[in-house]
Formats: sequence, C-alpha cells, structure tokens
Amino acid sequence: MPIVSRRAILWLSVCVLLTYAPDIGRGFVADDFGWIYFSRIDSIATAWRLLIDGAPGFYRPMVALSFGADEFLYGLSPAGYAISNLAMAFATVAGIIWLGTSLRLSPVAAIFGAALWVFNFHGISTALLWISGRTSLLTTMFAVFAAVALVRGRSLWAGWLTLASLMSKEEPVMLPVVFALWLWIDRQPILAIVRTAWPSFAALAIYLALRARTDAFTPSTAPSFYRLSVSPDVLFPNALAYLDRSMTFTAAVLGLGLLAFARSRSTLLERERQAALKGAVWLVLGFAVTIMIPVRSSLYVVFPTVGSALIGMAAGGWLWRAIPESRHRLATVAVLLLPLLVLPIHWLRHQTTKQQGMLSSRVLEQVRSAAGESTGITRVVVVDDSRTRVNAASAFGAALPTAVELVLGKPVPTELIAPDDQRAFPPGEGTLVLRVQQGTVTPVNP
Repeated sequence: MPIVSRRAILWLSVCVLLTYAPDIGRGFVADDFGWIYFSRIDSIATAWRLLIDGAPGFYRPMVALSFGADEFLYGLSPAGYAISNLAMAFATVAGIIWLGTSLRLSPVAAIFGAALWVFNFHGISTALLWISGRTSLLTTMFAVFAAVALVRGRSLWAGWLTLASLMSKEEPVMLPVVFALWLWIDRQPILAIVRTAWPSFAALAIYLALRARTDAFTPSTAPSFYRLSVSPDVLFPNALAYLDRSMTFTAAVLGLGLLAFARSRSTLLERERQAALKGAVWLVLGFAVTIMIPVRSSLYVVFPTVGSALIGMAAGGWLWRAIPESRHRLATVAVLLLPLLVLPIHWLRHQTTKQQGMLSSRVLEQVRSAAGESTGITRVVVVDDSRTRVNAASAFGAALPTAVELVLGKPVPTELIAPDDQRAFPPGEGTLVLRVQQGTVTPVNP
C-alpha cells in the first residue's frame, strides 16, 4: 500500500479515537444488563446453548457469545466491553477499505468511503457508546467481510460470513440477494451467479431453520413496536428518515467538495459506476426489514450505510478528477481537517448516552459498596427524579433488578419509585435506599 494511503489510515484511526474514545465505556445502559445476564458462559454446554437457542426474544447467538466472552474477561467493567465495540468498529472500517480496493477503486477513495461510514452522525456513535449497539456492529462487520470474500471469489467464505452476520442480527436477510445483484451488475452469466451466490443463500436457509426452533420473535409474536407493517403511515416516514440518516452526511461532504474545489468536468469510470450501483443495491435492500418496523432507530442505519460508503468512494474518485491539480493540496487539507471540525457535534450528540452510563455506574457502585459493608442486602429501592432527562429510569429501563442481581450475585427485590412514594420509608433492616437526583446517587440512612 502506498505511503500516502498508510498515512491516511493512520490519520483516520487517530480521528476515530478522538471522536469516540473519550466517551465510551462510562457504564452500562438498559439492555446491556440483560445481554450480560443471559450470556454468561460457565461451560461448553452453556456456550452451545447460546449458539443454538440465543437470548430471550431474539436469535442473535454471535452477540450473546461476544457478551459471554467479555463477561468472562472483564466481569462488570464497562470499559472492556467498550473496547470490544471499538475493535468491531475498526474491523468494519478495515473491511470497507478492503472491499473498496477489491472493487478496483483506489486505496485513498476506499479510505474516504470508510471515513464517511465511521463519522456518520447517525448510528455509529449509538453502536459504540451503547454496548448493546454491538448487534449492529457485529452484523455489519461480518457482512462487509462476506462481501469482500464474494468479490475476491471466495464464495464458501462468503456463505459462512453471511451466516455469522445473520446470527448477529436480522437486518441482513436480503444480503444473499444483494450479492446476486452484484454479480448481475458485473454481467456474470446466470449459471455463474448461481454457482457463486448459492453458499450465501444456503446460509440464509440454515439461519431461518435454526431460528425457527427458538423462541425468537416472529412477525406475529413480536411486540407492537417491532411488528412489521406495510402501512404507508409507517413506510413513507421511515423511508424519508432513513434516507436522511444514511445519505445526508455523505451528500453534504461531496456537495461541499464539489462547490468549493471542482472546476472541470469529469465522468464516472466503469468501475466507479459499478461500485456506486452496488452501493445503491446494498443501501436499499439493507433497509428491507427495518423500513417496516414502526419504531425508528439510528442503529438500523449502521448496516445499510455501508452502501452509502461505496457510493461515496465512487463519487469521491470522480470528484477528485474534477478538481484541478492546483487545488489538490487545499482539498486534501480540507478533507483531513473535516473530522476535527465536526468533533464538537459528535461530542454533543454523545452526552445523553454517556451520562446514562455514568449514572448507572454510580448506582451500582453504591450497591457494591453497601454489600461490602452490610451483613446482607434483602431489598434495594432507588428513589428516582423523573423531572430530569437522565435519570435511573432512562439509565436502567426495566433492567434494574437484573443489574442489582449481577452486582450482588443473587436476586433481591428491587424497586424504582418516585420521590413522593412512601414505600421506601422507613426502609427497614437489610433495605438499601438510594436517592438519584441531578446525576448524583446518595444513600438514604434509615
């Protein structure tokens, strides 16, 4: 790889760390506790159960196994889990770069596309700051490397990696179709498409068969907010929202570059046109499931936005040729500075999740401290202030009893109550009462 590309990768890595590292690993939030609780591995049989049965409500065994490995290595230290998430993000960035070069785009264009993915304001920060966001990171990471394997003629590897992607989250169910369409874009004969894509379709069949024997949600058993709908009231708002979340950042960067630096005409090369088409196919089919879900989430953008990255690579190469050589240095400086210029926006968007994690850590530290000083805690009551945006309810959701059990090593009655609720007073022997107010956690003495 040319020295320019190596330097670009180094600068990209530094900017990723500056953007996300200061805020990750501050604490667990909501669903994190359930993943840790149900994914603990104490034997080969337990690991096999996670692989075959998954976690309650979902069939995402790769996610469960990753949580099990982290719990074995780090216990309840959120920093270790955050490092794992960051490693998954870096692996995905590397995979996107490898995918771009495998599609015969220049290394610099591939790095540019990977940067568009990792610095997108929607999705990536949620996947990194919220430990449970690794569902999207894992499924995207495996899907990207499956695409690399397909492009490089390793169809069996593409099949296995497609299966790993599907076993991380449900979103890539159309990935085998994406791969078949990619081969069609390459003008492959039908028999060649079948011969190359069949392992990925076999992976989908295996996944559906394994999932069918579990208690994972189905379209008929899912909660109302997860139940698929083809109502225009769901599809149209979702389509507009996800188009914004997946393409606005890429379009804004390319548009600013076009307005500020381009002076000559340029046309897309054939390989760039094909890469852009493949990116569009990935982007559209990547939303095939989530566009029908009534509740919207920025996590649903992480996987499809790989398509935006491919479009950005192709358009970036075209834009570079439209910039006169006399402006290349200035354009390069602008691209290098852009991640630094948008740092404050990222940091501001991180605040809520970071503060929720910090609050949950403070609550659990008080529980841990009280357990060390007491002969036995028989009840935990958290008096919460619902008037603030970041409170115990938002930090734990319904997982407070699970979080307390993880800390104490045993289940105890645990309640989350309002300040005017008298159930906690007097607390009684063995009852730990914690008051949450303005981000602080204070024990209430009996």
